Amino acid sequence: MPEEGMDGWPCDRTRNDKTTSSNFRNSNECVRLEPAARGNCRERKILKMSQPNWQRRLKALLRNRVSVRIKHEVELLSARLANPKARIYERCVVRRSTLGRNSVLYPGVTLQNSSVGDYTYIQSQSIILNCEIGRFCSIATGVKCGLGRHPLEPFVSTHPVFFSPSGQVSEVWADRLYFEEFGRVRIGSDVLISADAFIRDDVTIGDGAVIAAGAVVVKDVPPYAIAGGVPAKTIRFRFDEETRNWLLSYRWWEQDLDWIKANWRRFHDIHEFRAFCGDESCSIK
Repeated sequence: MPEEGMDGWPCDRTRNDKTTSSNFRNSNECVRLEPAARGNCRERKILKMSQPNWQRRLKALLRNRVSVRIKHEVELLSARLANPKARIYERCVVRRSTLGRNSVLYPGVTLQNSSVGDYTYIQSQSIILNCEIGRFCSIATGVKCGLGRHPLEPFVSTHPVFFSPSGQVSEVWADRLYFEEFGRVRIGSDVLISADAFIRDDVTIGDGAVIAAGAVVVKDVPPYAIAGGVPAKTIRFRFDEETRNWLLSYRWWEQDLDWIKANWRRFHDIHEFRAFCGDESCSIK
């Protein structure tokens, strides 16, 4: 009759330790553990239960999140190295884009297939796609630009499964692209775009223009115009026509940066600025 161990499990002390361990180690039901220090043998039943589905899914989700995080950090580092004279904050997504010197992307900005000129800044949570932006532009929080478009007439449906092979849903029916989804947006220099404005594809915003907060811009905006509303319309112009033409011909944002820095106070008044520069392009002083 085999003895009972301290834990109540039957124990045959005549069996060899190595034999016992190897036999039970290969078993799917239990493993016999025999601590040599205490001089007695114990047997613990260890059930090899499979992990629940939610645990496996959680681990897979964590692995995916880690891989996405690593990919994002690599993209961010690559963008910073490719644009050393720009400032790119955390949580930005920058792909296939260039930034000029002293341009800034604040946290959470998405910039793809775009170019940004010198001294232009884009505030948080803005999404800028397929866009060319000039110098000295101010783009506020939540601006959406160039997000794509859907066809209207003569198409029966606006759903991309009928015209796009890009795979927006799990199935692809179209054998080629039947409608151009994205257009190029062009924003001039010295442009102010206020918070939560939306700019449609293929729109051009002229130099010096101002877009009001929440505006939906579906048509071109003339230079130095103030536009707002849904859809956006020209409210008024910042300057008279003769002054606008002079500014467009002078193009101060293309002047030498040292000259702009030396005369920054003269930008406070258009009349003083014109008197200083003259009706013709002035030389750098």
